[in-house]
Amino acid sequence: MREEGKILAGQQLHNRTKEYRRVTSHPARLKRQQIGGRWLLKLSFGVLILCATIWGWQKITNPQTLPIRTVQITGLYAHVDHEFLRQLILPYVDKGFLWIDASALQDSLQQLPWIYTASVKREWPNKLTISLTEQKPVARMGTNVLINAQGDTFEVEQATIPAGLAVFVSSETGQQKLILQNYQAMNAVLAPIAVKIAAISLDARQSWSLQLDNGIMVILGKIDPLLRLQRFVHLYPQIAGTNPAAINSIDLRYTSGVAVRFKNQAKTEVNRD
Repeated sequence: MREEGKILAGQQLHNRTKEYRRVTSHPARLKRQQIGGRWLLKLSFGVLILCATIWGWQKITNPQTLPIRTVQITGLYAHVDHEFLRQLILPYVDKGFLWIDASALQDSLQQLPWIYTASVKREWPNKLTISLTEQKPVARMGTNVLINAQGDTFEVEQATIPAGLAVFVSSETGQQKLILQNYQAMNAVLAPIAVKIAAISLDARQSWSLQLDNGIMVILGKIDPLLRLQRFVHLYPQIAGTNPAAINSIDLRYTSGVAVRFKNQAKTEVNRD
């Protein structure tokens, strides 16, 4: 081999060939090193992301990260014990703002006998607002079943039942809405004589009878009970006079009159004409 006019010996030629090989192989090795560096960087970054994710998950699942500091209960409730409410709400609140199950708490509150509706709302960053609407009973059936203004029944402890509620009596179940409708209509008819229904009964023959708050029993039967009650209101001053307490019952199941039974006396018929 010639180099600038010189002939190279065999050993020199071998050395030059190795140098050439070292020079020509250097870019490939450099590329492999660069790829390895990128892979190590990606691995390190992935480990960092994983550690950050684990740390973040531990933080957000910790109830103390965003604790609920204020619980506000709104609404009027006279028959639900405040301490009982606190004990019911506390396990939910302990889970923290992010993990509290507001829907489950709302369902638990609405299961309380005296609660008609309940709503639970979270307010960022640490407040829970609970709104309660209590049942408003208008009558009772049996020992401890009450009826609200919508005609729905709910069962409560007997000791919590308010005094003075009208009593609904039915020979069949599921008739409370029908009785409530007639109870309200009949009380409106009785308003001019300033008496109210203390008890209303609907028997198996669909016959109506009333116990008024002045002690008088009014038997209406099953035919046109409201018209018969209007007739009673018209005749009431004549029948009761100044001593309604002396009357035991008034039977309006007559076409042209009524039958009055006085206490400790026989039944007397009073004609309309």
